[in-house]
Order: sequence, then C-alpha cells, then structure tokens
Amino acid sequence: MASAPGNDRHAISTVWAAVVEGIRDNSSGLAPVVRVCRACVGVLPVDGASISAATADHGREALYASDPVSGRLTSLQFTLGEGPCVESIDAGRPVLVPDLSRAVTSSWPMFAAEVGALDVAAVFAFPIRSGAIDIGTMQMHRRRAGALTAAELSLALRVVDVAAVALLALHSAPGARVDGEWLAALPRDGIAIHQATGILTHQLNIPAKEALTRLRALAFATGRAVDDIARDVIVGRSSLSDPGG
Repeated sequence: MASAPGNDRHAISTVWAAVVEGIRDNSSGLAPVVRVCRACVGVLPVDGASISAATADHGREALYASDPVSGRLTSLQFTLGEGPCVESIDAGRPVLVPDLSRAVTSSWPMFAAEVGALDVAAVFAFPIRSGAIDIGTMQMHRRRAGALTAAELSLALRVVDVAAVALLALHSAPGARVDGEWLAALPRDGIAIHQATGILTHQLNIPAKEALTRLRALAFATGRAVDDIARDVIVGRSSLSDPGG
C-alpha cells in the first residue's frame, strides 16, 4: 500500500534529522553515512542498505552496510564487475530488480551464480551524484520479491538525495562549512534538481543553465513541481530531449 504524502514527509524528515545528527557527531567521520543507511531501513520496506563511495581510479570503496548480507551483496558485485550496482553506475540511473530470480541469469551470469547463496530476493541500486559527477552508490535489498510502489520509489530517491549530502559532508575539505546547521538549512528538493540538471548536461551536451531551463519549462507546461520532473529524469522516465520533454 502506498504511503500518504504526510507520512513520506515525516519519513524523509527522519532520515534528514539522522544525517544532521551524524554530521554534528564528531566521534566518527562516517557517522552521516551510517545514519542514513540505518534510517533508510527504518522508513522503507527494505531489509538492508549500503553506501559505497567513488574512488579516484573510478573504482568503489564500500563505506557502510547495515547488515552482513548488504555488505556481501555489495562486495560480490564490485568483485565480479557486474550486477545491479555496477549497471547503475555505468548507466547513471537507478536499476530496480524486484525479483532477482527472474532477472539476473541473462543480465549478470556470474552474479547470478553467486547471489543465490544470499537471502536476497530484490535489489534496488541508485547512483549518488553531485550534478554530473559520480560520487557513490546506494543499494537497498529485501528478502522477499516485489517492486517498490511509486510512493516508495519517490521516498527512496529522496533518501538517496540525503545520502548525496552525507557523502559530500564526508569528502569536504578541512575547514569547509559542512555542519549540522548548514545541512538543516539546505533546500531539500533542490538536491534532486541539481542532480537532474547534471544528468541532462551530460546526456544532451548542453550548458547547465539550459538544462535547468528545460526542467522548468516542462514543469510549467505540465503543471507539475520542478522537483517531480527532476526525479523523473533521475529514474529515466523523462529524457527532456527537446524543451517540451
């Protein structure tokens, strides 16, 4: 059953508050990443979550997994070089696999041969980006098969937006103003718009200003919010190949 908009707002506020507290907590540099993973499992119908960071050599560094299965699922894919997370990185879009038993054999044969040993039936992989720049990956899994509802996917994308801020906080240069007060003041929906603008800039080879203009034009033409259009771009539901979408 889809959750009500009010419940979604409360859920994302819970994740946001967890990351703010993580940034304020000086005991661990990974605190924001840890807290967004844990909060993700609390607000979405998933059994585990993990976040990996992009490295300078275009590889991946696993930062945190909420449980051993998440950790094994992440390392398996990066070791084999295939799977939902790897495809999500290569395609620059979410890869949603609601039933692994139906999807993996032809798409990812080596991954298919290994993943059966894990208690995983569905995987949802999301690239984490800052504009057009790849900064990491977030993966969620569940033990039972089944797709995310439209409302759950929307909430998952918002969680990934917050994960992007957590990674940016982690990688900020010493002395940069990345703290709880800074994070709490961020326009939350603006993160999705920033990511979508970067995707369009890369896909269409246009300036960021033009990409943003196209987002706004389609929002105006359809009577929808700009951040909703942005999330359509992020999940591949809209390419905005021309100003009319």
